[in-house]
Amino acid sequence: MGYDSGGVLIQNSWGTGWGRQGFAYLNWDFVEQYSLDATVIPGSLLRTCLPSVSTGASAVALGPGSAKVSWSPPATNGGSTLTGYTVGRDGTATNGTGPWSTKVAAAARSFTFAKLRLNTTYHLTVRARNAVGLGPAAAVSGTTSAS
Repeated sequence: MGYDSGGVLIQNSWGTGWGRQGFAYLNWDFVEQYSLDATVIPGSLLRTCLPSVSTGASAVALGPGSAKVSWSPPATNGGSTLTGYTVGRDGTATNGTGPWSTKVAAAARSFTFAKLRLNTTYHLTVRARNAVGLGPAAAVSGTTSAS
């Protein structure tokens, strides 16, 4: 489906229950060692791919009702400049807002979620974004504290 300096994006013929919804990213070392044959359908290659998963994601409770998620850029940008990240959370905030996400700048390396319920575990996600779309989510959990 596409390639970049780090490897190749493939799509299987077995459906979306395999890999990442039917897609897999193979680094060049894997391709060189294990690929015996490959077929390219003319006109099917994309110039760019989705970015890989953001690395080093972590979550820290900052105080009553807030948590900060931090991350590092993905190993590969998919052959296209990163345009930003989408950060999100599950659960319900103190104001009744359910699962929520927002876009942040490509230079961002953290985001603080506020108005979170006390002593509650939230699952936070970070997804790198380029011109093709959103890469896979880096997920971490964080529990808010009462103090």
